[in-house]
Amino acid sequence: MNGNGPQVRTDIPGPKSRELLRADQRHLSHGSAYGDMFGSGLHAPVFVASEGCYLIDADGNRFMDTSGAYSIGVQGYSPGPLIDAVCAQMRQLMHLPNMPNIPMLQLAESLLGICPGELKEGLVQFEVGGGPTMDLAFKLAYHHAVYGKGVSHPVTLAFMGAYHGRSIGANTLTGYAYYRDGMPRTPDVVHLPFAYCYRCPYEKEYPSCDILCARLVGKLLESSNYTFRDPNTGHNSVATLVIEPIQAHSGMIVPPDEFMPTLAEVCRQYGITTVVDEICMGIGHTGKWFACDHWGFVPDIMAVAKALTGGTWPLGAVVAKRPIYEVWGALPDRHMGTYHGSPVGCAAGLATLDLIKRENLLENASRMGAYFLAGLHELADRHSLIGEVCGKGLALGVEFVRDRTTKAPAAREAGLIVLEAAKKGVLILRNGYFNNRITFMPPLNVTKDEVDIILKVLDHAIRRVAL
Repeated sequence: MNGNGPQVRTDIPGPKSRELLRADQRHLSHGSAYGDMFGSGLHAPVFVASEGCYLIDADGNRFMDTSGAYSIGVQGYSPGPLIDAVCAQMRQLMHLPNMPNIPMLQLAESLLGICPGELKEGLVQFEVGGGPTMDLAFKLAYHHAVYGKGVSHPVTLAFMGAYHGRSIGANTLTGYAYYRDGMPRTPDVVHLPFAYCYRCPYEKEYPSCDILCARLVGKLLESSNYTFRDPNTGHNSVATLVIEPIQAHSGMIVPPDEFMPTLAEVCRQYGITTVVDEICMGIGHTGKWFACDHWGFVPDIMAVAKALTGGTWPLGAVVAKRPIYEVWGALPDRHMGTYHGSPVGCAAGLATLDLIKRENLLENASRMGAYFLAGLHELADRHSLIGEVCGKGLALGVEFVRDRTTKAPAAREAGLIVLEAAKKGVLILRNGYFNNRITFMPPLNVTKDEVDIILKVLDHAIRRVAL
């Protein structure tokens, strides 16, 4: 990646961007939140170029994006080898409407090869992006519940604070009231509290809590008076559990090590199909191919997108155990799309997996992630505004509080910290249950020098806000 560093010479947005944004006001819907740059309160400028982890705007300002373009980053922006693969495939076979092609067949084989456990022997179906990929995973699990398990009205368990996308099915699974309010959604999805130990919804303390948040799933199925299961007949309406192993959009909430294995055991006991959302964390951000690998969790269905093509093409994939897809395949054509399995997208996916292996990017993500995490802990030692630091690999989160004892969320301060960092040319994503967390997902090939820039600017921003 380019080592010139961030440089901001004008106001944000600068004069050239402001001129271009007049057309934005006239012609574009503002139904998206893109106008607010990473939660900083600044209107995003007009970006005209990119290189490595940097975005360059119309006024020549260089911004370091620490989010990896919302977690698609493998080599950052404009990844040369992936662009070459896309261009070469376009010249050979650019498009097919959801039909077999060589890159599709090769990517399915390669993707299965890096999957955990029984998924290596599974099957793959392709989609076009994160939300639609989760829609497919949801439909597959629901279909399997009805036709594979004989559950007439399947119930799906999901988690509060989860983000699975904003298409209709994915939005139903997402645990955000704001995104769901006024939007169509499917019935029979029940949300449970996630393992957010720093703010345990049960007001327990880890580890004396005995992982109540995971064991609660089993508790709900012990008695017929608990709605979902009749122990006398064995009928269980809870057919599926959907989970992000790490809640990225809510501030990189990492559960304790016992959480995922405990859930796996409960789901095995009661025959619940597990769906893991690896849209944000998958393909290397945590230092392993998939976040669930950290806990030896092998789901029945797994959704992958974002970093699968390094940002060069919208592509997603749903991997599932073979028996689940065999039930699905008995009634074909329940789900398809004109761009599913695009030869260009699949060529990009193949190049991405090859690049990660060839350049040892999983190892770099682990090594640089450990260095980055240690730096964040050092900042926490110096700044009382920091209440928690957590992460796996290059998926890292920081929570800001006004008081470490009461844990009162410091949402305003978090916003000001992101603003101060943006003025220095470092873009940091703000999110969290109370909008008081920041997250980092830099490209897998991030360097020590770049991590040092981020830490230095963050330290400066916190000092400015704490005055």
